Amino acid sequence: MKLRSEIDAMNRFGLCALSGSVVVFCGFLIPERASTLEGLTKENLDLPYNVPGGEEEEEEDAPEIIVFCGLPVEADVFIFLVSATTGMYEPGSLERAKEEVQRNVREFREDVEFGIVAYHRTKGVQLYPRNGVPTRAGPAGSESRRNVLGFFGQFTDDNMYICIYDAFDAAFKMAAAGTSKRKRIIYLADGNDHRSCGKFEENESTILQRMTATVTARNIDKIPIDCIQAGIDSNSSILSLFLMDLASKNRGNYGRLWGE
Repeated sequence: MKLRSEIDAMNRFGLCALSGSVVVFCGFLIPERASTLEGLTKENLDLPYNVPGGEEEEEEDAPEIIVFCGLPVEADVFIFLVSATTGMYEPGSLERAKEEVQRNVREFREDVEFGIVAYHRTKGVQLYPRNGVPTRAGPAGSESRRNVLGFFGQFTDDNMYICIYDAFDAAFKMAAAGTSKRKRIIYLADGNDHRSCGKFEENESTILQRMTATVTARNIDKIPIDCIQAGIDSNSSILSLFLMDLASKNRGNYGRLWGE
């Protein structure tokens, strides 16, 4: 029989060995009864179920890779969490943030999903899309891409800060609504939002530590959070250290809106 003759030929070169009721074929165990090609299936072979080339094998597509403010980020669902408060306007930080988000949205693959959560003292927490479900980027020039510009146009300076907890909860919920497994939140702020997350008499460091712990505890799906700092604080400032710590505790990375 064909398979038997092939095995005999390979055996002469030391590629197989016969042992009782099985054949050791290149390291795999083949039952002797499977000596013809007819009926030769995975069920009667001691082979891995997902042996390469099998019908059941499904290759996972590579994630989208973007570069946000110089920071490489990989995901299939991107949630941009953007502070639209006073600190983001110094110097021109909100405009730079808008440009960076819009640039990445324009360059997304069609199948990438994205959403935006922006928070503002007067406007509160605003979502794009409004239903809180990430939208598919779609073809170049699609409505979902174009509408990002109009979404950011609603924010104006009100000289006030807002606590980040509700905004992060909205970002976590939006990310959870994404259909792909690989999700990421890109948090863009100057770090000054702690002013509204604690009492006036509290130590600044205490408030920031509590903020990190609270956001991390609410991140029940363990979605990576990358923190991009606006403003011109040095890397050793307490606000920079807060954003670095928040990123580290949530499997993310830290970067700066204006570079090093």
